[in-house]
Amino acid sequence: MLANIPLLVLVGLAMMLAVARVTRLITADSITEPLRDALLGRARLRPNGDGTARLAPLPWRWAAKLVTCHWCSSVWVAAVGSTAYLTWATGRSPLTWEPSLWFLNLLSLLATSHMVATAADWLDSPPPVKPLHITLTDDR
Repeated sequence: MLANIPLLVLVGLAMMLAVARVTRLITADSITEPLRDALLGRARLRPNGDGTARLAPLPWRWAAKLVTCHWCSSVWVAAVGSTAYLTWATGRSPLTWEPSLWFLNLLSLLATSHMVATAADWLDSPPPVKPLHITLTDDR
């Protein structure tokens, strides 16, 4: 499989775009908003009845952060995507990979995650403010 370089590049680019899409689906799309809202509800502070509150259990707080932060979730989505890509490209199970392939997997998932999160920051940011030029005239 490694001999077909154009196919590997094409599938690698498709994997990066798929990571971007799945990350957006998890963190921002309206279709998954009810799931995010339910998860965020589980992660809120819980009143004790005596005027104090307790934190939700750590797994709920971690999951709530994961579904609201594209930087956080892109790491995990990229880890799955990169591992799946290298498994397909090499035709070998990750259990049989040598350390150099694991290192390549780490580089791939970190680069993909950074590209996706940076693109999300850039694409989701508000447009720049246009300066307003006002000319004052004396109408006396």
